[in-house]
Amino acid sequence: MPEPQIPAPLNVDVGKVDTDFRFLLDAFREVLGELGAADVAAALPWTDGDEVHAADVDPRALTQALSIAFRLATLAEENASAQHRRRLQEDSGLDVVSGLWGKVLSGLVDAGHVAPEIAQGLAGITVEPVLTAHPTEAKRATVLEQHRALYLLLVARENQMWTPDEQEVIRDDLLAGLARLWRTGDI
Repeated sequence: MPEPQIPAPLNVDVGKVDTDFRFLLDAFREVLGELGAADVAAALPWTDGDEVHAADVDPRALTQALSIAFRLATLAEENASAQHRRRLQEDSGLDVVSGLWGKVLSGLVDAGHVAPEIAQGLAGITVEPVLTAHPTEAKRATVLEQHRALYLLLVARENQMWTPDEQEVIRDDLLAGLARLWRTGDI
């Protein structure tokens, strides 16, 4: 079975990304087959077996499937990256990851500021988050909710406390989520 060959950030476990992506992609292929789009599933990259040429598949359906497949790759990368960040913080402390509060607060302490001074400064700060997205990344709220649900199911799948029957329920929920995403038709 060939490896998916999904490029992952250098700071994550590439094997984990590949394993998670393979699981998600296999589940997506299964859903496509059940929904009558086996030709689309076969035309996706990283397919084992006979090649199906993209010219033989509805271009709109293939584009949608590719969009979902790339989103699944992103979910696998995000999960591996989050686990890597947690391991770093567990092993080396909260100030090891650049861009997070632990690093910023540690920098303030290193610059000679004391906790009461930092707390007083923070109390006077007004934060107004601005959420923006590139037009190609803008998604309907329902689609974003589906992406989040898939991510949470991927994370839940890793928990060793689940029995085999519970693992199967998680997988079934993931298949249902992928079917909803496919039927939504959003790219």
